[in-house]
Amino acid sequence: VQFETNCIKPYQQALINNLEERDITANAMARNVITNEIVDPTGGQKDIKNKICRATEINTEQFRQGKQPARILRVIRFSCIYGWKIAKDTMEAMKEFGKVSKGKLVISQVQFDHNWEKIVKTKTENKAIDIMKEIGIYNYVAKHYLNNTQTESFNKVGLKNFTQYLIEHTNPT
Repeated sequence: VQFETNCIKPYQQALINNLEERDITANAMARNVITNEIVDPTGGQKDIKNKICRATEINTEQFRQGKQPARILRVIRFSCIYGWKIAKDTMEAMKEFGKVSKGKLVISQVQFDHNWEKIVKTKTENKAIDIMKEIGIYNYVAKHYLNNTQTESFNKVGLKNFTQYLIEHTNPT
């Protein structure tokens, strides 16, 4: 069966648009199952090769506007669990998020727990805490999650250790 190239093009652009809206470049790729070609509009292959965690351009701009707090946490998570460096432009945008949002990372407890569990399982919570401090959201996270230590995931993954660490090493404002 042969297809007209023109009838496929609108779907290709829709795919590219979808990929560009993903959280990080490493998650913004697809493979054409017919040609085996990799569709990589954001440079994800290069970032994977160089072990760089980079937010897509759309998310980088939204971070600067104080938007997409859950994706900020995902960038931190991917950086921690894979040991990747956060790209300079992404880190700058995350710092801007911290300023614009006045340090508030407002997400649901479920979203926080989902990402934090994965960080804790790889024993990289200290790196995550350092990143949170650098971008200016740590005090809010510490204060917010100290009040919610009875969630199932805190008990399940040992996140009470995180709470104890916070109590011993910080004075959230």
